[in-house]
Amino acid sequence: MQDIRYRAKVLKTKKWIYRQPFHIRGTWYMYNSLWNRVRIDNRTIGQFTGQRDVNHIEIYDGDIVERHVKAFGELRVFIGAVKRYGGCWWIDTKSAAVPLWDEMHALKIIGNIYENPNLLEGGDE
Repeated sequence: MQDIRYRAKVLKTKKWIYRQPFHIRGTWYMYNSLWNRVRIDNRTIGQFTGQRDVNHIEIYDGDIVERHVKAFGELRVFIGAVKRYGGCWWIDTKSAAVPLWDEMHALKIIGNIYENPNLLEGGDE
């Protein structure tokens, strides 16, 4: 069974933290490594997909990945955000949604939708 893990940005420091989120009276928190609760930006909460990129970095909901696909004799580059639809993880490009679990094509994290939204403007080539 897959480990369910999350990440989010700490409001005060703007750094990523990797823990279980929880909320108290509408305010979202995670515990830091010292077991102090810190306020997080709940818009940045992302779940670990269970997959890693070509550099063995964990892929989370909200990451922007690049995927090289050879189809019909030509190499195409797809860039999209990782999202969850209907219980499955997908890469949402401008033109299509492709499964994250397709192991025939290597994925590389190039950013995330919170810090690098401009990377999605380029989209598919």
